[in-house]
Amino acid sequence: MIRRNFAFLGLFLSSLILPSIANAQLFTDVLRYSQQTYQSTARSISCGGAFGAVGGDFVSASINPAGLGVYRKSEFAGSFGFSHPSATSTFLGQESQDDKYNFNVGGVGLVLSDVKYSQGIPKTTGWVNVTYAFGFNRTQSYQAHTTLEAINTKTSITDFYKDKAYGQPEGALSSLEDPFSIATLAYNSLLINKSTTDSYSYVGAASGEKKPFRKLQNDQIYTRGAMNDINLSVGGNYENRFYIGGSILIPIVNYTSERTFSENNLSRDDSVVIYKSSKLTENVSTSGYGFAAILGVIYRPKDWLRLGLSFHSPTYLSMSDDYTTEISTVLKYPTTSPATYGQVSPAGTYQYSIVTPFRYTLSGALLDRRYGFISLDYEYVDYTQGRINTNFEGAQTQNKNTKYYLQGTGNLRLGAEYINGIFALRGGLGFLGSPYKSQFASSGGGGGNTYSLGIGLKDIDKSNNQVYYLDIGYQVISTNYTYIPYSLTNPPANYSSEAKVRDYKNNLVVTLGIRF
Repeated sequence: MIRRNFAFLGLFLSSLILPSIANAQLFTDVLRYSQQTYQSTARSISCGGAFGAVGGDFVSASINPAGLGVYRKSEFAGSFGFSHPSATSTFLGQESQDDKYNFNVGGVGLVLSDVKYSQGIPKTTGWVNVTYAFGFNRTQSYQAHTTLEAINTKTSITDFYKDKAYGQPEGALSSLEDPFSIATLAYNSLLINKSTTDSYSYVGAASGEKKPFRKLQNDQIYTRGAMNDINLSVGGNYENRFYIGGSILIPIVNYTSERTFSENNLSRDDSVVIYKSSKLTENVSTSGYGFAAILGVIYRPKDWLRLGLSFHSPTYLSMSDDYTTEISTVLKYPTTSPATYGQVSPAGTYQYSIVTPFRYTLSGALLDRRYGFISLDYEYVDYTQGRINTNFEGAQTQNKNTKYYLQGTGNLRLGAEYINGIFALRGGLGFLGSPYKSQFASSGGGGGNTYSLGIGLKDIDKSNNQVYYLDIGYQVISTNYTYIPYSLTNPPANYSSEAKVRDYKNNLVVTLGIRF
């Protein structure tokens, strides 16, 4: 069976990353595709995504499709966005910063509202309206750029390579028996050699150097892509009191990670130093599609109060990874000029499937058609129910890790809108619960927060009974997580390889729409 080896695996809480080298899929892959931060319309992100009971917005198709029953007009709208993710990392006591920019399409939707009439007057009894919707919503963004840079005085990446080679026959490495193995690539790049004193061990190129031991390490991680839901939805309105709806979703996943870890030997004694530098480059491109469904209801006991409940089924994702790994080394012998050696893995492909957990959303909203609303959503996700379906030998272990490290947690979304004539002012907050159990939260991710603001402007064309509108929303998603460039079997005393990362994703979304 073909296996892949990573030094980096993505773990996104908007973009939660906890790298380590491993074979095949890991439980954190499940987590990446189980988390959602809705970014489909400017109005919804402005209000913190708290639209479970409000309705009347295309994002309802992905949160609570009963909200489509609130529509009394048809609508066509499109959203485009500009994102600016940035990250500040602290590694070995040294701080680094980096960022990137991205333009994207947040969502496009067509809503067709079929208002029922009786003798030319809109009905108020029985089913008074049925709404159909089709389009797509962006439910997660994977845009990120993280940089670590520090001088390491205790370990080298070559220590990691020799740990990975421990116990493997030298002939298996030299003959490329497993061309995807990180140990094979390191051995054929001259970064490790067989120990002359222990038949099970290997020696790193940086082993035995005279002090001072100083390695300048730089780690660059780029991720990009998104998860979008193509949705076909319907919502019904019964006597303006009870709303019910459902969505069939086809999630489309595109995720790419590019990681480059470079190490430079800062020793100035060329008569002693042989190892000058090395570079590890890993590229992973993931694509997939799946199926999910949502059912939801909204009850309106009073004209000013709506209560909502929705159930999001597990998402079944069929995934495919394309990946390559490359290691290169620069060696300087005392009597020769520097020379470069390297090894590249074949281009690998791996198919597997992922099942994400159920989502439940309980919502409430206080509304006044003239002045706006205040809304609250509570979303519960039991991350222990996610799993990997594949034939590789570690799948059961990773599914056990899902239950061991993760937990069920809640996400809280708050939103408000104030209307003054043709203008609207909006704001929202969000609190993202940590998917990790408390004893692991410090080494994984402790959750995060979202903050948002927005404005809206509409133009009413009474002659054609149409409404044109422009919405602008700005959102900040703040998370904290731990990044591990590489881990060692027996690390030095008082040495920690963990880097602490503070991540901010700034999203600006503009929506243009017409109601007719």
